[in-house]
Amino acid sequence: MNKNQYDAFCASLSNWEQNNVISVEVTYIIGASGATAQVRQGGLDNSHVNELIESIFSHGQQVPVTIEEVGKTDKGTTQYRLVDGEHRYRAFCKLAKANPKDMRWSNIRAYVRKFNSDYDHLAYQGKQNEHGLPSKPNSTSDATLMLSHVVDGNISGLPPSLLRLAGSKGRNVTSPEKYFVELQNALKILYPEMGAKKRKAVASKFVKDIPGKLRNYNASITVDEFNYWASDAGVLVPENAVIHSVKSHNYIDWQLLARLFVSKDDTNNGCENIVVMYWSDTQGKNHDNLDDHRVKMIKLINKRNRSSLLKKGRRLVDRVFIAPQKQNSAADEHGFYELVINGNGNFPARPPKSGWDTIPINQSQAAK
Repeated sequence: MNKNQYDAFCASLSNWEQNNVISVEVTYIIGASGATAQVRQGGLDNSHVNELIESIFSHGQQVPVTIEEVGKTDKGTTQYRLVDGEHRYRAFCKLAKANPKDMRWSNIRAYVRKFNSDYDHLAYQGKQNEHGLPSKPNSTSDATLMLSHVVDGNISGLPPSLLRLAGSKGRNVTSPEKYFVELQNALKILYPEMGAKKRKAVASKFVKDIPGKLRNYNASITVDEFNYWASDAGVLVPENAVIHSVKSHNYIDWQLLARLFVSKDDTNNGCENIVVMYWSDTQGKNHDNLDDHRVKMIKLINKRNRSSLLKKGRRLVDRVFIAPQKQNSAADEHGFYELVINGNGNFPARPPKSGWDTIPINQSQAAK
């Protein structure tokens, strides 16, 4: 829900807030995932989350998030899934974690709504994001990704006017001019308030480069999710291990190396340094860009691990894992992927491009 819609609801009915908005414990809400996930090419925008943290801390929550009921918890309480307001939800999670004794952040105001299909979810999200704060506005890349889902036929509940585009990529070869117009007409339905100039830009981007969705991370989410996955997957992480996240190859030399040296010195050489790598600069990027950047990161880690400044037989990085970032394609990545060091002391610089699934069966079932 955006502020424009929220204000309109409250103005139209004097008791709308009391009848439709409830206070829900954050732990009872499942973050957006699967069919209800935000259609954003770059995923979560951590800078926007930080902006909201400052605003919410100073002024309180101005606009409710939108959730739907999905069942019951083991305790018998209602379980919800987030539909809209991912950045606000993450802001509350971070505030609650940083201030565990402050009950202001344990509950979030939420609008409970029922949705009949994937298309209902995504159309609702797209409408909210068109109006800006507190939502992050739809970008050209976001709209291009939505269009690709329609063309790939990945959204249930599409209206007939959009359903006829399913499996239509071949039309860009047989009748490109007509197809270009069809794509722009589809965008009128998906984003009613989008201007003609932007619709043309989105359609142009689509026919030139169909994107794959990339998930974004920040340092704390990466470490938290890695620890959860490792515990559930039975991956051995020694008690003396230190987990380091790194978001880009540019951060390896001037940030990661310092942390590696501090955690493993001559008095504590038994410490195991585990590096979990991800790429934070995903806005407007595709899977090939991500693959290339991962190679850069691994090669640089290998180079620093072989530094002549290190004593013989020593290395700074003992294990490397890659965070899953490819989504909504045949190359989906689930769980973390370990690069197993080879006999030459190097981590393989060519991780899988076709995706992976390292999530245990019990965790996969829980996610569903």
